[in-house]
Amino acid sequence: VPLLIQMTYVPVLALGGEGALTLWTMFNGWATAGFLFILCRRFLGLNWSLAVTLIFLTTPAVIYGAGSGQVEPKMALFGMAGAWAVARALETGRISYAVLAGFAAGFYAGSKYLGLLFIAAAGLVILFQKGGIRRGLVSGLVFSIAAVAAAGQWYAWNAIHTGDPVFPMFFQWLGRDD
Repeated sequence: VPLLIQMTYVPVLALGGEGALTLWTMFNGWATAGFLFILCRRFLGLNWSLAVTLIFLTTPAVIYGAGSGQVEPKMALFGMAGAWAVARALETGRISYAVLAGFAAGFYAGSKYLGLLFIAAAGLVILFQKGGIRRGLVSGLVFSIAAVAAAGQWYAWNAIHTGDPVFPMFFQWLGRDD
């Protein structure tokens, strides 16, 4: 399976031991909440932004997973960043936001197979944006390149070693006989 988030634990554990690893997982959980607060502040007042962030922090998935090795609360950061970057790419027409959206979506897909659906959804939104077919194709191309750069190695490794890039989903059709 894609292990992008788990791979960030390796150098932290090697450099600082279990204490550093605990702090790293805690920091990742709080970073997601901090980014949500920043996004909310753009559209909401201080009290509502704090309320939304508090609701997020008190959901069971965050309470039990943000300070541990669970990837879902950490993937929320990639999902929020990707959605924000897609929205900014549509608003401004800047290619740099399409690249950022591609990296965020790729990091999501590099963390779990479900991220492939996020790549498809975000990529279709960028591809079919207003402003002409050329703008959508260029933005979609740079989005795709960034997403493949961020997540491609996990799927390539699976394809090389098992014959199925999303092992074990299609193994019975794509895999080896053994």
